[in-house]
Parts: sequence; structure tokens; C-alpha cells
Amino acid sequence: MDSHRVRGFLCWSCALFLCWAALGFLHGGHWLLLGCALKEPGQRRLAWAHFASYWLGILMVAVGGSWVQSGTYIACNGGEDMSRTCLWTQQRENYKAIYTLHYIGLAWIVAHWVMDGFHLIPWAMHLADRKPLVIFCTNLELSRGRYASVIFVAVFFVTLTWTGFVNWNTAFGLDGLARILFAEILATLLAAVVVAQLVARKTCSGT
Repeated sequence: MDSHRVRGFLCWSCALFLCWAALGFLHGGHWLLLGCALKEPGQRRLAWAHFASYWLGILMVAVGGSWVQSGTYIACNGGEDMSRTCLWTQQRENYKAIYTLHYIGLAWIVAHWVMDGFHLIPWAMHLADRKPLVIFCTNLELSRGRYASVIFVAVFFVTLTWTGFVNWNTAFGLDGLARILFAEILATLLAAVVVAQLVARKTCSGT
């Protein structure tokens, strides 16, 4: 790698990392930077779409948070602020729906942010080389559906876990639940890398 490419890589790495690390899950600013930097029209549009998806998730969190703290809340019998049992057995149907959507929005922006962080270095390299962005340590280009579908899978498993499998309760803290959900996001990312590697090898071999 020549000195010009090295400087480009370092500049893009620093810029992307700063945008991502500066609470990027609250604004998605690294995608705004990518949208301005990318030359290929299709990937530029995708970058803007991912940036918009962050703000959709943030809107879901904000609106849902306001709703669940309104007068629609029914106090839990056990004295806790909320638990899985209280949510599904004591709250009204509209409260359940908004509460769930609120945390789906949160799961989306956190899963998106974690997976974006995994890609910052390779994306900086490709920006420095003026090449299209690739995903999951392969030559598979960022394209419609590929990246977002993996984030959707992570959000699906996270939502399924806290709504149906883990008997959480705010009275006992949510650290354990948070660790489980974060591990699921990382496991989804790892699985996506493995699958993408297999797909890329199959594509290269022509079989």
C-alpha cells in the first residue's frame, strides 16, 4: 500500500471511528459520512437508507418511550416497574404493542451499530481505494437486502428472547438480560461472517 493510500486509509478510519464511537447509535453519523463519500450511486443510496433506518429506530424508541411512560401504564402487582409476566398478563393490548415496538427500535439501532463497528476498518480501506464497500470479511458487496437482512435476524432473535424466553424483572436488574441480548447480536454477526465466507467461496469457484 503506497503512502497516499495509507494516508487515505488513516483519514477514513479516524473519521468513521469518531462518528461511530461518538454515540453513533443515537445518530448514525458514520452512514451520513459514507453517503457523502461513496461514488457508486447504488451504494450511496444504500448508505442514505441505512442512515434513515437509524433515525426510524430512534423515532420508535422516542415515541414508544413517551407512550409507555404515559397514563396507559398499569402498575405491576409485584411492585416492579416492569417484568415479562407483568407486560403480558397485566398491561393493555395497545401498551404491549407500543412497548414491544419501542424495544424493537432499540434493538435495531444497537445491532446496526455493533455490526457497523465490525466493518469500519475494511470500509475505510475500500474508501481509500475508491472501491465499493464489502461486507462480512468477503468480496460480497454491500447491496440491497444483504446487510439489512442480517440486522433483521439479530433483531428477531433479540425480540424473541426478551418477549418469550427470558423471565426478566426490573426489580432484580436487567444486566443479565442485556448480556444475553448482546451475545445474540455477536453470535448473529459471527454466523453471518461464516455464511458469507461460504457463499463467497462458492461464487469464486463457480459451483
